[in-house]
Amino acid sequence: MRAAIYTGGRRFEIREIPVPEPGPGNVLVKVRYCGICGTDVHTFMYDVTPAGSQMGHEYCGTIAALGEGVEAWNVGESVIGGGGEPPGDYVDPFTSDPRFNYRTMGPGREPMWARGYAEYVEMEAWRPIPIPEGVSEEAAAMAEPLATAVHAVRRSSLKVGDAVAVLGAGPIGLFTMQVARAAGASKVLVAEPAPARSDAALALGADSVIDPTETDVEEAFADLTSGRGPDVAFECAAARGTLED
Repeated sequence: MRAAIYTGGRRFEIREIPVPEPGPGNVLVKVRYCGICGTDVHTFMYDVTPAGSQMGHEYCGTIAALGEGVEAWNVGESVIGGGGEPPGDYVDPFTSDPRFNYRTMGPGREPMWARGYAEYVEMEAWRPIPIPEGVSEEAAAMAEPLATAVHAVRRSSLKVGDAVAVLGAGPIGLFTMQVARAAGASKVLVAEPAPARSDAALALGADSVIDPTETDVEEAFADLTSGRGPDVAFECAAARGTLED
């Protein structure tokens, strides 16, 4: 199969590697679509991904083969490549290791799901989740970044009727503003300087989009909420200005 292998120095190589044989309790997924996460972009830009890694964790596909003992799946079922409920004894290296180092541990080694830049992925049978009827494969591949927005809104103090501010209208910001609206926000205000992203925010339901390079965002948001200001703010830009303010 073909796989995009990160070789270091901000370079990928498309290589032919063996198709994995699913071990006991595992499944093989044929990748259909895989998104490019901002994390992938940043680790590429700053060359912190270990050489030899396979990246990609926003993907969907179909069950291609079953390992010994797997009864929960059938070959041909459409799945999202992660999000399943782990067994009680599972230990996640991303959250359990107090000294987790992306540069040395990175993706494509453990956990197994971080290998979507390939034609096939082997993973534990509990990891994939079924794609609901009526959801396209393209949309299903966006489940992981959408889950980030859902998690943020759930962790916030958002209440029905609150005014919400979203700083940054990139993919995560656009997801967050839609999830906030679905959770009951009465008003969604967005700060975004890029015209294309501003247009996308308005098309997806933002009540107002402020360009922070031309307008004082705090004053504008106060004016748009009768002087009260937003009840909840989500920082989705990861820009120095928003983080410092």
